[in-house]
Amino acid sequence: MALPSASFVANELTATAADRTEQIIYWTRIGDHLPPSWSQQRLVVATDNLKGLIPDAVLVRVSMVTQDKAMALELMEGFVRKLMASLPPVSQKVFVPVA
Repeated sequence: MALPSASFVANELTATAADRTEQIIYWTRIGDHLPPSWSQQRLVVATDNLKGLIPDAVLVRVSMVTQDKAMALELMEGFVRKLMASLPPVSQKVFVPVA
């Protein structure tokens, strides 16, 4: 996913239940890092801890109930772009590291 001031990898998945299909994108920010996998999240935390840092973190999840994955991904990416563009840089840092 690319944002106005950042580009990063977001995970995507389709969750299904008997009566619904949900398209999901999500990412985790840990300190100044955007690790795409659970193992990389653990490594980032351990590395920061060895440096004496206790990083803050956030899990960002955007989802849409639909079976149309392509349409959902396009709409959700547009939503995230507009959300980030509407926030001042200090607030954008909650979601992604901002240079």
